[in-house]
Amino acid sequence: MKVFLCTPSPECFLTAVYDAIPFEDSVISCEQDRQIGLLDELIPVAEDPEKTAKVIRKLISLDPCSVRDISLALRCGVPERADMIFRYIKLLIKRGRPVREAYGYAEVMDMESLKHKVTHEIDKLKGLIRFMECEDGTLYAPYTPDCDITELLMPHFLARLPGRKFIIHDLGRHLAGISNGEDYIITPAGEATITLADCEMQYESLWKRYYNAVNIEARRNDRQMKGYMPVRYWKFLPEKS
Repeated sequence: MKVFLCTPSPECFLTAVYDAIPFEDSVISCEQDRQIGLLDELIPVAEDPEKTAKVIRKLISLDPCSVRDISLALRCGVPERADMIFRYIKLLIKRGRPVREAYGYAEVMDMESLKHKVTHEIDKLKGLIRFMECEDGTLYAPYTPDCDITELLMPHFLARLPGRKFIIHDLGRHLAGISNGEDYIITPAGEATITLADCEMQYESLWKRYYNAVNIEARRNDRQMKGYMPVRYWKFLPEKS
């Protein structure tokens, strides 16, 4: 079996699709430490703009929304996402028309699951991200999302925080979205050393007091709380520390 190894970027993935599609026994992976069998052939893929463009034209001719869906699904944190999307693409090519509502196919259900994981986490983190004020007035929010969603969150917070400098830092992927209050960039970012404003501890204390004041202990429902505020996000929530 041929294993085409690519990065999670749409350009490199679509290059891998171009290279892998002629081989029936091929898979695509974006996990750099993927374990392969003794008889498997590992083929590293480098981004090729010409190949990418050809695949995009083909996909758009079959389903105008497919490239957008693929880009979204690639942001999912599921290790097997690249091959799940590849199988969806092969089904799309085989059918020769949109298959997004053909839920009888496992490939379509897998694709919907990947997209849902991404959009669901975006919705969660729009309300759960917590900013800290730095000494220079910049707002800083560290987090460790399951999916690669920093770029998708930035427009939301740019609208919510007009004119404010802020940083959203994905610690797991070493990636940060940095805004000057009017626009933003996405850039690699390792560990950060920040100096908090003197008032930050007071704000955090007030927030904890408010949280405890509105909490009705007799009606506490931990199961429901975990549904709204998944435990994996608690380490960045001051009210849960």
